[in-house]
Amino acid sequence: MASKLALDGGSKVVPDGSIKSWPPITQADKDAVCAVLDSGHLHGRVRGGHQQRHGGPAYEHDGSRRAPRR
Repeated sequence: MASKLALDGGSKVVPDGSIKSWPPITQADKDAVCAVLDSGHLHGRVRGGHQQRHGGPAYEHDGSRRAPRR
């Protein structure tokens, strides 16, 4: 191999700023986390509440009244 890795003093291949966080964190994500923190229910089983409001794609997919258990 003729060229060095960047780690060993070679040139960078990926430009600065081109690597983005994934998945992107939206304001809706931040609001959902804050709602849970504000509720004070950080552990244990909570009936209804955040699980039904923020059940995500699995909850929406099967049309059930509750988010699936994992």
